[in-house]
Amino acid sequence: MSSSEFESIFEHAAALVRIRCKGFHGVETVLAALNSRVVSGHSDPRIHRELFFEPWIDSQQLGVPQDTAEEVARELHQLSVLTVWTRLRCTEVPFDEDGTITETNSAEELERVRSIPCPHCGTFHDIVPSLVETLYAPNFPMSDQVAPFTAGRLRLGLAKPVAQADRSDPNTLRCISIIRDSSVRDEPFAVLLTRALATNTKVEHVPAPHQAWMAAWMGPIVITLGFLVLIGPIVNFAGQAAGWVCAALVILVIFLVIRGDTQVKLAPSAASRSLTRSGIMGTLLLLTAGTTGLQVSLSKGEGVAISLLESHSLILPIKLEYGGTNYWLVGLGVGLFFLTAVFVLVYDKRIGWFGS
Repeated sequence: MSSSEFESIFEHAAALVRIRCKGFHGVETVLAALNSRVVSGHSDPRIHRELFFEPWIDSQQLGVPQDTAEEVARELHQLSVLTVWTRLRCTEVPFDEDGTITETNSAEELERVRSIPCPHCGTFHDIVPSLVETLYAPNFPMSDQVAPFTAGRLRLGLAKPVAQADRSDPNTLRCISIIRDSSVRDEPFAVLLTRALATNTKVEHVPAPHQAWMAAWMGPIVITLGFLVLIGPIVNFAGQAAGWVCAALVILVIFLVIRGDTQVKLAPSAASRSLTRSGIMGTLLLLTAGTTGLQVSLSKGEGVAISLLESHSLILPIKLEYGGTNYWLVGLGVGLFFLTAVFVLVYDKRIGWFGS
């Protein structure tokens, strides 16, 4: 993979982070600082020390809140464009000398170092926060192979500062936030550090915003158009009941598609997920009602009865009738689908989804 390809992947990831970290002060400053490392032309942080990003230190140098630096780095790591590193130091070596035991982004390497004596003092050191630094660095690919993007990396919900824990030393808190599993709080620090390093993965093809948006809508579009084409013949040849059964199955499928696929791909915009789900569900219900001949009538006569407590019921002054195809409802369904798509597109543009 060329350096320009990795820079492009980083830009796509940064576009996601801009939305997910909306509300954090100084996001652009942190992204610019990290981008300068990506485009530096260097790839090994152990040789070129400026590639390392330590949120606590860099936030002070950049003049931004530490929460911003921490969350931006954590989100970019979640998207595979940054890796977590650790630096283990011997306490017997004076601070004005290099007492580094290891500097690695590999959980396996850390475990290996723990099993052998310290090269400086010959003893075995316990891995405790006071001996360790945790940092980030760009995840430069070691070969041309880049993994496909895993949509599950986009956790639902917007980013928010990690609550301070009782064990709130920076390294412990950073490891807990990287692992994102509250059950690990009582684990020894050595276990936390190993699990944090184990979250490092190969670089993945983070999609561009417009690609993510199109991928999110492809499933609903195909399913809705297929439903529109097939529901008429199904009702004509198999009857209205069969039409409603098919509609119920399609609604279940579209719900699973939206929840399992569209939601994660539109994770930067919670409103988009809600509008997409509501709009497409409404579209399917209108299409089903229109093609199966369902009509709502205000004519006199027995209305719709809703059962209440103690054998009482509420009679609404409307009637549900079956008749011919209701093209008004079909038209409303099609119109609702396109209005939903346009509204979500405009909304996503306004919050900056396509602005990078």
